[in-house]
Amino acid sequence: MVSVAEYLYRRGSHFYFFMSIPTDIRSHFGSRRHLVKSLKTSVISEAKVAVEPLKARVKTAFLLIR
Repeated sequence: MVSVAEYLYRRGSHFYFFMSIPTDIRSHFGSRRHLVKSLKTSVISEAKVAVEPLKARVKTAFLLIR
């Protein structure tokens, strides 16, 4: 897994959203330590655009859980 931007990783030829779950709310996610979702693209510019709304939604969810 290679990081190309914050929360954005490449596995093989495709990009993925990847974010660590903070330890204080990890119990709400079972035993998961990270959230990972395919962005379904192999184009870096498309991945950078696609990762922004996911990042915002996940951070909002973390705040709501807290």
